[in-house]
Amino acid sequence: MAVFAIVVVLAAAAMTIDVGHAFVAQARLQNASDSAALAAALELMSQFRGGESYSSAKAAATYEATALKDLNYPEAGILVYFGTWGADGEFLVYDGDDWPQSGTMAVRATTFRDTTAPGGRLELLFAPVVGLADVELRRSAVAGIGTNIRTVYEGLSPFAIYEDDVPALGEPMTIYPISEPVPGCFGLLNLDGGSLGTPEIIDWILNGYDGGFTIDPVDGYTFFEGSPGFRAAIEGAVQQRIGEVLTVCVYDEVTGQGANAHFRLVRFLALTIMECDLTGGDQHIDTRIEYLTPIHDAAVGGSTTSPNLYRVQLVQ
Repeated sequence: MAVFAIVVVLAAAAMTIDVGHAFVAQARLQNASDSAALAAALELMSQFRGGESYSSAKAAATYEATALKDLNYPEAGILVYFGTWGADGEFLVYDGDDWPQSGTMAVRATTFRDTTAPGGRLELLFAPVVGLADVELRRSAVAGIGTNIRTVYEGLSPFAIYEDDVPALGEPMTIYPISEPVPGCFGLLNLDGGSLGTPEIIDWILNGYDGGFTIDPVDGYTFFEGSPGFRAAIEGAVQQRIGEVLTVCVYDEVTGQGANAHFRLVRFLALTIMECDLTGGDQHIDTRIEYLTPIHDAAVGGSTTSPNLYRVQLVQ
């Protein structure tokens, strides 16, 4: 009986070790799938921004995903699929030659240990004594590319840009003076809704607003207070951001004036400060509208689409 008990205990211990071994391998596969999907999605958008064709972009993204998989789990194989992520939570493969014109673009990365993988099937440690030498494992992840940014959590600049003034991507734009000013308010936002002074405006320009700012995803807009005047004291802060990409708000109408001005904010926009002069006779702030720009501290949702901002995140 003692010998029999020892055999049973050893068999249970061996099975436990093999199960743990398989779970560790599953976790490694999932990590490899997650990182590969994210890397492929980011590379896909980088290629799109550079004007590459969809087929070329997919090839570059697949290469990037494979490189990340090799860093995380070189013994595994990988398959990369490109398509769209539907509102119903379903990934649909898209095999067209042109970039998808509808739906949220997405990338699915599937990693696996099977007979075609570089390391083959996962070998077990003790199970071969009962006839089970190895097992096949497979994990997947989907990274969605969302342009419907509804909330910016950090880094928002306090500038409001009139929608009808926004040119094509890559084109220059003067954000001050603006074409739709109201008396006493020239396009600065009171982002926290409280008592506002020059130090707060300067801090938001230099460091970005440190609170979440949301455009209602249901209505598609949010009314928000403007800040009276345009202070020459912010010139130094704006000049320090020359050459840097800022995230700002876009509005389509403004009501009231001065401290009572309210902007109807409808989306976010990425632009780069190019030149600033707020003390001379020709006061202006000149910018360039950016091409597609990734934003990390943001939430997506709703139907409002920002023209040149996107967030890549795991959706499955």
